[in-house]
Amino acid sequence: MAAAMSLTATDTASPHLVFGQTFDRLFNEVLAGRVTPELQQALRDVGLDLSRPLLPAYPMEVLEKCMEVAAQRLYRGVPQEVALRALGELQVDAFTRTLVGRATLAAMRLFSVKMALDRLSRAWRNANNFVQTEVREINRDLYEVWVNEVGRFPEITLGIMSAILKHLGQGKFQVTIAHYDGHACTYRISVQPPPSP
Repeated sequence: MAAAMSLTATDTASPHLVFGQTFDRLFNEVLAGRVTPELQQALRDVGLDLSRPLLPAYPMEVLEKCMEVAAQRLYRGVPQEVALRALGELQVDAFTRTLVGRATLAAMRLFSVKMALDRLSRAWRNANNFVQTEVREINRDLYEVWVNEVGRFPEITLGIMSAILKHLGQGKFQVTIAHYDGHACTYRISVQPPPSP
């Protein structure tokens, strides 16, 4: 338990911090009705105590462990990568509940696909202090997005990107992992434009 408690300190050596509001919106709002006592204890064991006021920020490792235990308990019998992607999509649901999130997604609907993907990096800055992205347009129907740090579970970011792209209303998207080195990840996005009227 002492090791788990030490992870909650904001003076952690890890430079990668996830803001407390990210945990609050996901676990206290979006997943409020699904956080069982068992899950709450499992989260406490890895450094997130939902029974107390949340800290301003937590090490990225705490978020990874929280997402891992949530995937195990909320999606029993589901492959881990599928469960983690679903949790990534739920993070977007949490983001859309904020004024910043609603305004960001509304603005993104007015952008081209590339501009919307570029805007994604700004949106992530409301959740943590470390994510940077680069967008490469291969052609009008194919893009690559490099993310500097996705941690141990690139499927979470894949879920986040998939959910955000669904809000654009510019056709159908398929997001896949093109390359992952254990930290950075390149995602490939293919676009199927909506049919002409």
